[in-house]
Amino acid sequence: MKKVFLSLAMGAFAFAQGICGYYILEKNDKGNQSIVEVFQKDGKYYAYGFANTDGSVSYDVNNPDEKLKNRPLSGAVFMWGLVKDGDEYDDGKIYNNANGKTYSASAKLEGDTLKIRATVWGFGKTLTWKRLSDEQVAPYLDKKPDLQEVIATIPTK
Repeated sequence: MKKVFLSLAMGAFAFAQGICGYYILEKNDKGNQSIVEVFQKDGKYYAYGFANTDGSVSYDVNNPDEKLKNRPLSGAVFMWGLVKDGDEYDDGKIYNNANGKTYSASAKLEGDTLKIRATVWGFGKTLTWKRLSDEQVAPYLDKKPDLQEVIATIPTK
């Protein structure tokens, strides 16, 4: 009985938490992975990266805005404007630093996996982000920037 109650309580906590939290992204073409945080501000959801698992620093070299090509990607919001709609999140945008393009974004939480759908004209790709436990994210938290600095990077369009 205790195990059933504990399972229900943990499930309720995960549901109440929604998509906010820390995630590890899929490996990129170089085999690296990034650690990101999803947070809520004014009823919308945002994501920014703050660490690479290999300790490297990535820059926004493919950004179409010349002024941003030398900025570190750490602390820069790359997914913004998601709005909760039932058990899904829609109407967002996601920036792909690999090609400098922005796509429409939607998301759905499935257990400890956040499925992000990036699309343009109905075609797209689904990204799989795995939620990290407190123990898993702990080694990277010293790289996490101040949230006010992150908020200042939210794109306006």
